[in-house]
Amino acid sequence: MRPKRLPIPILLLCAALLPLGAEEFSWDGGNATLEQLLHYVKSETGLRFVYKPEDLKDKRITILAPDFKKENLLDLFEAVLEMQGLGLAASGDEQGTVYKVIPEGKLKSQPLPIFTQEDLDSLPKGDRLVTQVLTLKHIDPSQVGLILNDLMHIPTGSFRPIPNSNVVVVTEYASNMRRLAKIIEVMDRENAPPKMEVFPIRFASSTELAPR
Repeated sequence: MRPKRLPIPILLLCAALLPLGAEEFSWDGGNATLEQLLHYVKSETGLRFVYKPEDLKDKRITILAPDFKKENLLDLFEAVLEMQGLGLAASGDEQGTVYKVIPEGKLKSQPLPIFTQEDLDSLPKGDRLVTQVLTLKHIDPSQVGLILNDLMHIPTGSFRPIPNSNVVVVTEYASNMRRLAKIIEVMDRENAPPKMEVFPIRFASSTELAPR
């Protein structure tokens, strides 16, 4: 009895996802469905995922990632999801963390992780939606909002000032949140004291210009 041959697409996928070693894998030119990538990430990381098959249906990807570190697989997966209009929402229980794959528009209704100004270095590295609470000291929150709205992923990201306070709540992907926090830090600096400069007068007298 002759052994069955695997279909060519499956052979290509297996070759594309071939592990290189304990810490690296190579996916160079592999074309696969988003659901196949999800199952691969699950098998390599041991993470748990929940998703609706219809959300991943007919979504294909091509990744060129030779010698990619396995420890960054989740970050890669989140970046791919964002490109497909999806995202990850993490929820925990006594048995660990479960990652839900959901459409971008529903991410803000999930229990997102909350960070403060002091937690900037603790933000996730990937494209995961987070909320950061910031306190402004010197600038009107509405002025900050005018600038940040052009730099955020709208409508997924949002900037919400708290009435009658200097507190703002920013929801955005962690990869972009760091940039926004740095911009806010620069904008919120106390105004420098006015500088005095002396200009020599060449064609008029100082007494004539003083009243002006």
